[in-house]
This record gives sequence, C-alpha cells and structure tokens, in this order.
Amino acid sequence: MKNILKLSLLTVGATICFTSQSYKGRELDKTASFNTPFELKLDEKVFLPKAKKELEVSLVTINDNRCPENVQCLTAGKAIAEIKLVSKEGSEIVTKLELNQASAADTITVPLNKTNYSVILSEVDRLYANKAKILIKKQAI
Repeated sequence: MKNILKLSLLTVGATICFTSQSYKGRELDKTASFNTPFELKLDEKVFLPKAKKELEVSLVTINDNRCPENVQCLTAGKAIAEIKLVSKEGSEIVTKLELNQASAADTITVPLNKTNYSVILSEVDRLYANKAKILIKKQAI
C-alpha cells in the first residue's frame, strides 16, 4: 500500500513539474493602443488596438552607437531600430527609425492595407539597447 501511495505521489509531482515547465516562458499577448506610447523589447510582439488586434508590432533589431551620457566623443553616433508591422491580413513591412544625440524622436509614415501608420521612435534604452519606446498613430488613406 505504501508503494502505491509513493508511486501515486511521484506521478502527480512529476506531472505538475512537466506541466509547469511547458508553460514557462509563455506570455499572454501584449497589447497597446494607438496614440499611446508603449515600450517594446527585442523580439517581443505587441498588438494594436487592444480589442481588435489589427496590427502586430515587433522590434527586430537595435543598433546603438551613440556617445554615452557625460562623455565627450568625436562623433555623436546614432541609435537605429528596425520595427516590423504586420496587418491582420498578413501584409508586413519592416522600417528603420533612428535617433541621434540631438533628435528627440524619429517619425516615418508607413502604408499598410489601405491605412497609413505613423511610427514614432522616441527612446532607445542606452544601457542594454534591448528596448525602445514607440508610438503608433493610425490614419485612413
């Protein structure tokens, strides 16, 4: 009887461990709203707007060679972010935006499925270069 009880407890424990491991790292879809800034990490997907999920936005790459704060450099450098937009119909486009020491933000207008989206890059993480602050505005064509 003790062996059956031990075996049962072992089976239940192993099942719980394997089940929790299979969900580890899985996150719920991150959502945001148009006209509201949001933070985006490398390889992370954000859906806009929250309810409809008509646009998927992801940060593909960041290359930041700006001069560090409180350091005097010969050239200021710039931060370049590649951002991918995917419509719910499956159309996609990758666009590059850049920041330098003097610019507060960079904006580009991207046409996608009869809609123009203004993509605004306002900040790139200086320390790790793994996240950016984005704002997307939707405009009908």
